[in-house]
Amino acid sequence: MVNFLSALTQLFYFGSLLLLLLCAGFIFFFIVFHKNQTRLLLEKKDMQFEFTRQLLHSQLEIQEQTFKTVAQEIHDNVGQILTLAKLNMSNLAATAPAPLSGQIENNKDLVARAIQDLRSLARGLNMDYITETGLIKAIEYQLEQIKKNSTLQIRFTVSGNPCQFSPQTELIVYRMQQEIINNVIKHAAAQHIDISYNYTPGHFESIVTDDGIGFASHAADQPIKGLGLGNLQSRAQVLGGRLTITSSPGQGTSVHFVLPMDNKMI
Repeated sequence: MVNFLSALTQLFYFGSLLLLLLCAGFIFFFIVFHKNQTRLLLEKKDMQFEFTRQLLHSQLEIQEQTFKTVAQEIHDNVGQILTLAKLNMSNLAATAPAPLSGQIENNKDLVARAIQDLRSLARGLNMDYITETGLIKAIEYQLEQIKKNSTLQIRFTVSGNPCQFSPQTELIVYRMQQEIINNVIKHAAAQHIDISYNYTPGHFESIVTDDGIGFASHAADQPIKGLGLGNLQSRAQVLGGRLTITSSPGQGTSVHFVLPMDNKMI
């Protein structure tokens, strides 16, 4: 009887040990499986991010090459033709009767303004000028041109110690700012724009606020709708930044963009 109880006890211990080993094996298998799943998901996310980054990079290269070609065409051909037309008008004005001479001078002034506007347009399209000048100077130049050609009141402030990102990153940020400002001009019917840049050791922050007609904001957890606004959001994400748009009908719009200093540069 004692031997039977002893054997039964040993069997119980052995069964318990086997059960514990099975449980431990199951837990170990579950942990390894979970880690592998997590790793695969992270790898998939990284691959999607890299694909999106490379796609955007290719699109930007095509876009910037197109802009550069257009800028060169404006400078080499259209600008020269208008300059020649201006010189011809000057010659005509010198020999024309007084009433006609006044009209020619007025037309010459219009041509001169067109030449200046085309030069400004070419400069804004030329990526070499933007990367050599830097983000702040390029934005200041664009804002000066807007002030000359509209009644829009613009205030631009910079705080902190400005630093320079990679040329590609600065170009993308400039195009984003250009898109935001153009959206205000085209759609907001605003009278004032406030643009502020804030540089800290940890991030670059841009806030563009207008007093225009505004629109119904999207939900915070939903992607931004609209091709232009969607492009802004995707570019911000690829740079490793964050872009939020706050607006409501009749209350204007604010576009807030934050870019870490250690951003994933393209």
